[in-house]
Amino acid sequence: MPFHLRLFVVILFFINADFLGQLTPSFTSDVTVGCSPLVVNFNNTSQNATNYSWDFGNGIQSSLTNPSTTYTTPGFYTVKLIAQNATDTDSIIQVNYIQVLNLPTAAFSTVSISNCFSDNSFDFNNASSGAINYTWDFNDGNTSTDINPSHQYNLTGVFNVTLVATNSSGCSHDTTMGPIHVYPNPNLSASIDTNLLCDSNATVNFTGSSSNTSIANWSWRTGDGNISNTVVGNFSYNYNATGIFNPTLLATSNNGCIDSVSIGTLNIVELENYSITTSSNSGCPPLQVNFNVTPNQNIQQITWDFGDGNSANTTPSSSHIFDSSGVFTVNATITDANGC
Repeated sequence: MPFHLRLFVVILFFINADFLGQLTPSFTSDVTVGCSPLVVNFNNTSQNATNYSWDFGNGIQSSLTNPSTTYTTPGFYTVKLIAQNATDTDSIIQVNYIQVLNLPTAAFSTVSISNCFSDNSFDFNNASSGAINYTWDFNDGNTSTDINPSHQYNLTGVFNVTLVATNSSGCSHDTTMGPIHVYPNPNLSASIDTNLLCDSNATVNFTGSSSNTSIANWSWRTGDGNISNTVVGNFSYNYNATGIFNPTLLATSNNGCIDSVSIGTLNIVELENYSITTSSNSGCPPLQVNFNVTPNQNIQQITWDFGDGNSANTTPSSSHIFDSSGVFTVNATITDANGC
């Protein structure tokens, strides 16, 4: 009876081993060489196994059938797979199976991160290491492959500059700097309340405005050597002199950007010292008196007031008959060719 029992067990063992087949651990991966960080997806091709234990060589293990792992440090990695079934265990070791390539280091600097539009220019200093090729993106639609480029922006705004550094293995690293500001220059307009003054002691009023930015300082150059600064866009000034003046306005924005504009031409006329001569100063009524104004050049109009209730608009010469006796004061209001 015991002899038959042992025979039965032996036969069952061979039947079970034949049923399971040979345990064969094996694997492949979608990539074996690449740049850090390298993501590797493993394909388990083992035969007749039910359980798995992976060691990826990067300090990470897994019991998944088809795992993935990420390699971040450059170098070679040995991958080990242990396969098991109900009766057996076997393993496969692939030495230096994964190669992770070195990355370059992208780095750069610039002297200034803000400029005014009218004279903006940015010089970039490439401080990258381990790279042979460079691609710059200036965030305005323009790029460069220069090592140390300079760039001028054709529009105002805020920009982030990106440098991609690539080494001989084709591995790339990028870095971004920003924001870089390109501020607008003031868009100025200015006016004066008159272009003609007949009184050099009169006050002239200036007004300025900017359509696109706030102004920190208004600098009024009155054209006579005087410069006055205000924090508001208006200014009053007495020239106390005659002549032709060309005032200008220079304004500085809150961001330090400057623009200037011509305000116009101001003519402050020197008034002529006129005198009146008469053909007679006394007589019996009716008394005809001829009046003349000297000098008589550049006169546009004379309005005469003869002091007896009568007036006239004439040329530099006028004649009037006084019909009653009395003492009369004659005045002439003269408008010259400038309108003064």
